[in-house]
Amino acid sequence: MPTPWIVMKTNLKDQNSSMEGIKPVKVMEVEISCSLPVISSLNKAGSESYGSAIILARLHNEPLGLIKIDLEEVELPAQELANLIWDRFELRINRHLKKDGLQPVESLTPEGISFSPDAKCVAYGSELLADAPLISIVLATRERVQSLALALDSIANLEYPKFELVLVDSAPRTSQTQDFYALNKARFAAKNICLSYVRTDVPGLAVAHNRGLEIARGSVIAFTDDDVLVDKYWLIELLRGFKLAPNVGCVTGLVIPMELETPAQVLFEEFGGFTKGFDPQIYDMDGHRPQNVLYPYTAGRFGTGANMAFSAGYLQKAGGFDPALGVGTPTLGADDMAAFFGVIKDGYQLVYQPSAVVMHRHRRTYEELTRQIFGYGSGLTAFLAKCILDDPVSMFTIASKMPAGIRYAFGSDSNKNQHKSGSYPKELERIERRGMLYGPVAYIKSSLRYRRQKWHKPDVQGESTALPATGADSVKTER
Repeated sequence: MPTPWIVMKTNLKDQNSSMEGIKPVKVMEVEISCSLPVISSLNKAGSESYGSAIILARLHNEPLGLIKIDLEEVELPAQELANLIWDRFELRINRHLKKDGLQPVESLTPEGISFSPDAKCVAYGSELLADAPLISIVLATRERVQSLALALDSIANLEYPKFELVLVDSAPRTSQTQDFYALNKARFAAKNICLSYVRTDVPGLAVAHNRGLEIARGSVIAFTDDDVLVDKYWLIELLRGFKLAPNVGCVTGLVIPMELETPAQVLFEEFGGFTKGFDPQIYDMDGHRPQNVLYPYTAGRFGTGANMAFSAGYLQKAGGFDPALGVGTPTLGADDMAAFFGVIKDGYQLVYQPSAVVMHRHRRTYEELTRQIFGYGSGLTAFLAKCILDDPVSMFTIASKMPAGIRYAFGSDSNKNQHKSGSYPKELERIERRGMLYGPVAYIKSSLRYRRQKWHKPDVQGESTALPATGADSVKTER
């Protein structure tokens, strides 16, 4: 869907000046229970060098955090990398080892921390797999088979015994996605993975997700996008999140950049990216309310649609996703935010589980970035408009929080803006504000459109609870 007229043409002078001096950043993962690598500043072709690197440090797969390293030389020795990780994450490392029933360490060497099969986190993972429920993965896509192929390769390598993949072809203009499915269904069947294909001719990400829900059989339903790579333990860690509280309706996970090769990708990380932290969090309306005056309307802090899972029981009660929200509709986003807010408002718990990791390929061009940021602004206020239309009394609550919301959105010292450098383009801030102005109008327009089409709620399959095994066999031929 084209971006509305309210987004003015990019000021090329501002764009060029904002791009100057922005160098690509190397993105890596380092598991510290293995030998640590030497970090090279050269790219894969060996022709250009990175000025810095962002490294996700992990211990027994658990993310410790991101660390940014300046690459002043061609190579950073493993010992220096070990020192940097230890200085930053000493407390986290020993806290994890203590939880695992292992002895603390006094330093990190290039050889890493010896892996122990007796670690409690390893044993608990095995317990989860012993009673693993069927999980359905719903992936909506539209005319992007090149990135879809990479996403499906990562899904095919998941370490999980019972899952199915529902591929939703969203308002396609060609048959390329269906052709891609036909070429790949045998490969998935050979791995005992049920791969299904459905299509919807109605545009909108929420519509596509609802279409997938109609045939998904799992008691847990996970969602991701066609521009991500999922970690091989992704489903195990999402399931672990459902065990952290008694009434979990949704689990979200960590999303880190797949690459930071272009100035637009680097700027998106300055805008805020998708990372929501490295500590597990539980959110509800009772004993797990953060001390934040905007809560629970800060639904963006709960996670992102590229990495989320719901109990089938909750989605059945909620009627799926609001089709008036999301990419492909006039609102341009916020279908995930509305779903997260609904979980908490309806009395369930939402868990943020950072050990459930996916890597996202950010938009590579400045033009794509401007449209994305406009969409985030539009989606935010469209979501608030939905809250008011669903519950008019909430208008008074939202109005009382508005001054704090404005400070959060536009204050230079707010958590939202603290990662922006002095060279962050002012133009992007203006575009985000235009999106905010457009959002409420967009939601009303979108709601009327779907009401005229007499949209029906999806008939969600699966058990009424998220955790017990369904007994369904995931080894099926394609539908």
